Amino acid sequence: MVEYPVQKERIKAIGYIRDNIYRFDDIKAAWEDLHRLTQDKSKEVIGEASFAMGIVFANVPDKDEAWEDLHLLTQDEDEYY
Repeated sequence: MVEYPVQKERIKAIGYIRDNIYRFDDIKAAWEDLHRLTQDKSKEVIGEASFAMGIVFANVPDKDEAWEDLHLLTQDEDEYY
């Protein structure tokens, strides 16, 4: 696996969101950032974002919308871990 600077920064940002989401004023925006990162070109970024979404799910205010996002990820046939 070769990590490029942008990829490394995105993975770092995912970790920050995952570990600190309960501190954010706009949790929905943080969730949307994670969701957007699941569409990245890098499988490592996609995998990290998907994993983080599972961890932070309990903190997301709109569980129905979040559940829908997670359900869409299960339709992806690629493997990331």
